[in-house]
Order: sequence, then structure tokens, then C-alpha cells
Amino acid sequence: MGSPKWERLVSNGRAKAHGIPWSVEEQHAVFELKIPAEFVRKGVLTLEEYEIELLEDSRQTDSEKKKTLNKMERENLALLADELGIEYDPRTVTRLELIKSIKELKKQSKLPEDKKEVVVEEDLVEDSTNQLITPDF
Repeated sequence: MGSPKWERLVSNGRAKAHGIPWSVEEQHAVFELKIPAEFVRKGVLTLEEYEIELLEDSRQTDSEKKKTLNKMERENLALLADELGIEYDPRTVTRLELIKSIKELKKQSKLPEDKKEVVVEEDLVEDSTNQLITPDF
């Protein structure tokens, strides 16, 4: 028997990150309170905190909302990757792999003009193992 398919577990919200399962509090938030995994990864563990996050998001005007890669869900990142011509396996690709591929395309200055506003600088850094670390999670 092999190791778990972490990419699939993370993309389905059944694990916090690659190799990191949910804590007891996080499991409660995701599976019992039904708070979306993206919010729990940011530290939202109660319905009150979740409602506050939603309220803050709704108060922002469209001009205040930045279309950052970090805030996009995997499905939207996949659509953007498709539009940009990035090849990937939709069954196994992770959200972070999509972000990294889009950022690589940006570094190479190969983004179409109409997509440049989508990619703004985020707080993505790489650690010594070249793994993406996102402070938002």
C-alpha cells in the first residue's frame, strides 16, 4: 500500500496541505461547521469568524478587490491556466502548482495583455526545498 495522494486530499479539502492533516479544531470547522477549507487554512475556525470574513469581503468594492492568485480557488486557477495555454493533468494538479506555473509564465513575460491584471505580486516565497509557502494559509 502506498502513501496517501496528498494533492487530491488537499484539492478536495480533506487535508490542510501536502503531508499535513487537519488538526482536531480544523476538522471540526471543515466537516461539522462546513466552513470552506480555504478559510480554515487562513485560520477561520468558528462560524462567527467565517461570517466576519464574508462580511469584510462583501464590503469591498470591485475596485478594492484584487484578483490575486492566492485568493483564487483551484477551479478558477485551472480556467486561467487553460486560457494561458498551460498544460497540466487536471486529475492531479494542485492549487499551488497552478499558481507556480502561472507565476513562471509571468516571469517569462509571456502573459497576454488582457490577463496581466490578474497576476499581481503575492506573498509567495520558496523555502530551501523549493516548495511554495503561502502566509495566507
